[in-house]
Amino acid sequence: SGVGRALMKAIGRAAKTRGCGSVSLNVIHSNRNASFFDQLGFTHQDDLLSYRLDANALANISETAK
Repeated sequence: SGVGRALMKAIGRAAKTRGCGSVSLNVIHSNRNASFFDQLGFTHQDDLLSYRLDANALANISETAK
């Protein structure tokens, strides 16, 4: 429907206006449409690792980090 491309154009314009040198995003491995980002010119960054705290870990760290 073109919503993704329109959103990425808006992000690109906002980044350019703000003087950003790049735009980064995270895509889940199971995303069947990940090639869409390749088509836009995004490149996969093998040197980056993505980390996440789930709800339990977040609760634990927020209680122990005092």
